[in-house]
Amino acid sequence: MSEPDPSGPDHRASPSGDRDAFYLLHMLECIESIERYSASRDVELDELTQDAVLRKLQILAESSKRISEARKTEFSQVRWRELAGFRNVVVH
Repeated sequence: MSEPDPSGPDHRASPSGDRDAFYLLHMLECIESIERYSASRDVELDELTQDAVLRKLQILAESSKRISEARKTEFSQVRWRELAGFRNVVVH
């Protein structure tokens, strides 16, 4: 999934609703990919699948950092800070 086009209709004009929806959907797509990869392969034994899962987790965590503070407050049961910190662990 690609980044929203900043030159398109003024996506910054909306108070983050469309932007949040974009990144939340992106996170769900990452989860679906991880589930699909894990269901069809033995993740513990397949280095390629491990790499793919880690990459999707990284992308998911990066998208989570772009969710507005208002939406994060709305979904306070999600451990947003830990999710963002996990991205740093995966990358480094």
